[in-house]
Amino acid sequence: MSQRLPNLDFIAGLAGIPETETLKALQNTNLFEAFYSGNEAHVLNRTPLVNAQYGNLFAYMHRRFGMPNIAGDPHKDLTAGWLLTTPCTEIFLLVQPSLSGPFFSFIPMISYKGERKASYGLCESMLPTYNDALEMTLVDLLRPVGVRDQLLNALGPVIDNELAALDHKEEPIYEVKASKSIAYSDPSRLFGNPENAQLNMAMKVLGKGDAIAGRKLTYIMVKEALIKQCSEETPLFVALVLSALQYYKSEQRDNIRDTLRRHSEHNIWSHVAKLEGQILASLNLEEGGYELATLDKSALKPVELFLSALDVNNDLSFDIKKAHYNLRLMHHANKLVPLVNDGPTPEDEIAPVFDFENDLGMKRVEAAWLESVTRAKRDDLLEWHRNLMDTEKNGESIFLDIMMRWQQSRENEEKSQPNDE
Repeated sequence: MSQRLPNLDFIAGLAGIPETETLKALQNTNLFEAFYSGNEAHVLNRTPLVNAQYGNLFAYMHRRFGMPNIAGDPHKDLTAGWLLTTPCTEIFLLVQPSLSGPFFSFIPMISYKGERKASYGLCESMLPTYNDALEMTLVDLLRPVGVRDQLLNALGPVIDNELAALDHKEEPIYEVKASKSIAYSDPSRLFGNPENAQLNMAMKVLGKGDAIAGRKLTYIMVKEALIKQCSEETPLFVALVLSALQYYKSEQRDNIRDTLRRHSEHNIWSHVAKLEGQILASLNLEEGGYELATLDKSALKPVELFLSALDVNNDLSFDIKKAHYNLRLMHHANKLVPLVNDGPTPEDEIAPVFDFENDLGMKRVEAAWLESVTRAKRDDLLEWHRNLMDTEKNGESIFLDIMMRWQQSRENEEKSQPNDE
């Protein structure tokens, strides 16, 4: 009878083979024959996976497990393969979607120590255990994985309500999470390049056989090289990096600062420190800082890339642009305040009016305000407006923001007045 639900006590995962062991396919063995034979009692035929199609299988394996972990033949194979664990520690299932059908998409594998080759006569007493282990991993590929509001398994979209069932806590019983790696791209085209294999081998050697440890050590070395490279950039580049580390409160800021200082000459470091202070002042909306308008994308993009390479989350271009906008807004608002407060006209006659209910919306605010100050014969306010529009690329936006803040200030003042009733 075909097993149609995954085992609740087992979830297949990507396998890693120790350096001291050898991995072999089970061709020419009684296990291989038991797996592939057309007899309905044999392993693949006992599961719904006998109907797996390469397209659905590939989509599912990529979504659930991410990048394959076993190399394939670029001429013969559709893709590299995913080596999966089974409940039996020396038996594995290689999933390699094939255009030739399911009997070529699933390959039973065995690992062993030394030079012993898997012979035709594997221990007969172990065959039921091995077969059951492979069957359990095959059926585990029926576990759904989510794609937005849909579920997918190795056979395609999940329409079996039992596989999508929830427990008493409203948690999925069989569903598994998608691999985190699926969202990442390969812009440098490292995958598929011989250097990828060399890099992986180098990291494994660096980690003394532990590829994960070697990867962490490699990243530390790369970070050190990046910081040294940063020290050779212009003082403005270094100052922008240090300002961003401080602005985004990066935990790395002190270590990076100390390293950059060691690599920099004293007179250059003094210039860097001065620029950093000015940039930070402007980012914190303090007047008299760096002229942020001079920092275009060509200056900021390399800094953003450098920060991202150091794992510093940032949106430097946006925050620089926002700070520049707010500084210009503050500059013009500060010029307007004394004209209003010390002028001869009552504020009520020249204050902006926002009346959305009567269609006096944002587009009409500017025209209505100019009409009111013209009636009041306030040439100084007209000159303020003219100067704002002539000097600022975002003049209209800055004007409306100032008007809205003016109105908000008046409303707050009215609320703070004691009630006479």
